[in-house]
Amino acid sequence: MVSRAEAAKCQARRVTLLLTRPALREVTTVTTPKGWTVAETPCTEPERVCGYVWRSKRGVAPGESQAGFGIGLFPPSRLKIWIVDVGKRRVEMPIGYVGGAVGPLP
Repeated sequence: MVSRAEAAKCQARRVTLLLTRPALREVTTVTTPKGWTVAETPCTEPERVCGYVWRSKRGVAPGESQAGFGIGLFPPSRLKIWIVDVGKRRVEMPIGYVGGAVGPLP
C-alpha cells in the first residue's frame, strides 16, 4: 500500500478486506505487516470468515508505503474489495494481485 494522501495528519491506520460471501477459515491464509494486528470481521457462521481488518497505531503516513497485507483464498473469486481508512476518508481499492489490479470496483 502506498499512501498518496497530502495532509500530514492523514495516516492510513485501518485496512479492511471484505469477501463476497463467507469462506471456510481453513482455506484462507493471511499475512500481516510488522506493527499491524489483524482480526476477522464479524460473520454469522462460526467456522467461516467474512473478511479481515488490519489496524496500526502508527499507520502509513503520506508518501510512505507498507508491504505485507495479503490473503490467500481459494477460490479467489470470493474477494470483494479493499477499504483503507486514511484520516477521515475511506478509500475503496480494486482487488488486485501482485502485478496489478484484476478488475474495476464492484
